[in-house]
Amino acid sequence: MSTPVLNSALFKDDERLQKAAIDHKYHVKNGDQGLYVRRIQYFFYGMDVFHKMYEIVNNAVGPLSVAEPWSDMTKYLANAYYGNATSYGVWIYKDHYRIIGKGDQTTVDDIFEVLTVRHMDATAKTDFKVHPITLREQMTAGAPNVLKPAVAAGMGVGGAMLSRAR
Repeated sequence: MSTPVLNSALFKDDERLQKAAIDHKYHVKNGDQGLYVRRIQYFFYGMDVFHKMYEIVNNAVGPLSVAEPWSDMTKYLANAYYGNATSYGVWIYKDHYRIIGKGDQTTVDDIFEVLTVRHMDATAKTDFKVHPITLREQMTAGAPNVLKPAVAAGMGVGGAMLSRAR
């Protein structure tokens, strides 16, 4: 691949997300699975997007109030699968930051595309820091049960752990 577009520690080494940052045919969508999806989910976990989604669904407010039960939405997170939970996470993130495509689009959607991944990369550069690997147990203990495998696996950077600076 040529010069990387994404350069945060979380996204820079992922070829699939690099492609998504420059070409619309590489949108990440429902049904996709792999490490690139895990990176998106890990970002959302670190940014408290999943926590916000849980509040919305359980309090029956906002556009996700008619969504399926929380347990159904999150059942695929442990397998790095882009299901409804990740899709709703994209929508919440884009709504919060008002990420709307050019042209006829006037409202946010749940499409993980060029603008979204570039915005997330810029956020990851400032909000995610490399910490000693010893923080993994502490971070895992505080994670929701469905995300424990993902957080335990973590996003390693060399001999360290990548997490959001709090």
